[in-house]
Amino acid sequence: RAFARVTRELSRETDAQALFQLIVDTAIGLLGGERGFLLQSDKALTEEATLSSLDAMSVHVARSFDGADIALPRTRVSLGIVKRVLESGAPLVSLDAGQDQRLEEYASIEELQLKSVICLPVRVDGEVRGVLLVDNRLKQGAFEEEDLEIAELFADQAAIAMQNARRLDELKLHAERVEQSRKEIVALNAELGRKVRDQG
Repeated sequence: RAFARVTRELSRETDAQALFQLIVDTAIGLLGGERGFLLQSDKALTEEATLSSLDAMSVHVARSFDGADIALPRTRVSLGIVKRVLESGAPLVSLDAGQDQRLEEYASIEELQLKSVICLPVRVDGEVRGVLLVDNRLKQGAFEEEDLEIAELFADQAAIAMQNARRLDELKLHAERVEQSRKEIVALNAELGRKVRDQG
């Protein structure tokens, strides 16, 4: 029932930034995280994603469990984990990040004092367009392997909502351009009418 409610809320939100915040806040609540981050790129990432493609991504939303925005978000998220998920295209769950051999090369784990992490790609039209990361610096084992299934389902729903919001933004932009063109045509017609009258 909770998941159905979340899906309805995502489908109703059409403002892009409000939608991104709702996605992160909901992920934190669903998974029992302390913080959540949504990174996005306007361009599709390829399997050969590199650090430069990671650099091209921006943190669209960074939130804590109390709904507050996180200042300087790019310095508060483990970009090593984000890069790993981008390159592999596969989600990652760590129940004890400090002792996880897969993550031992990432200095950010110790610097950020991360204990539990769940990170997954967000795919739009089958292409990775972003990453959703939820972490917990207070508790080891905050997430379970079973949480991954609901996280992936949620990420799929979030991606659909993000795509719908993006398409709505494109439609709004198109409508604005059509209206601007209409105004320019009206102005040109008025100017042409004045010239015809002046010549008459």
